[in-house]
Amino acid sequence: MTDALTAIQQQPLSPSFGLPPPPSSGPSSGYLASLRLRLLQAEEQLRSGQWRQAREVLLGARNLLDRSESPPAPALPRGGLTLRQRQRLQLHIEQHLHRAITLSELAQLVGLSYSYFCRAFGQSLGQSPLAYVRARRVERAKELMVSGRLPLSLIALECGLSDQAALCKLFRRYTGETPAAWRRGQRS
Repeated sequence: MTDALTAIQQQPLSPSFGLPPPPSSGPSSGYLASLRLRLLQAEEQLRSGQWRQAREVLLGARNLLDRSESPPAPALPRGGLTLRQRQRLQLHIEQHLHRAITLSELAQLVGLSYSYFCRAFGQSLGQSPLAYVRARRVERAKELMVSGRLPLSLIALECGLSDQAALCKLFRRYTGETPAAWRRGQRS
């Protein structure tokens, strides 16, 4: 029996391997059903001793699947902040937007070193801690502009910025327009 298997394994295979040509844009459900049927046929051929035909179908199926595999899924990110750490940071930032917030303060809040905190924060939230705080300051400024008639200088101080000019510069960087123009656009 092993001599027969060795002889079959050494024989050249037909180029189509007994399978239909693959679809042009990835395997469809109909094509996969056809492939499944052919594999079941190969299993029956193996049981009945038709080794060569079964081998051709099986090798063809393997070759087809090797060619039509989708790219491997990206690895899940490792590291980063835990959910509890993220929530604690976000709450702290929201409660203290009216004043300067340092990275050392945030790192100490979650019990991480300064450098690891910056790396983990970026990995978890997709931006640096400073960019996150700036974006939250702009969002707070928008909320204050919509909710009342506070002057921009007071809104700047409420958002932890030194003056109205700092608010205008930061607001324009994030929204593309000045706070006054944005406020006018919201009223109309």
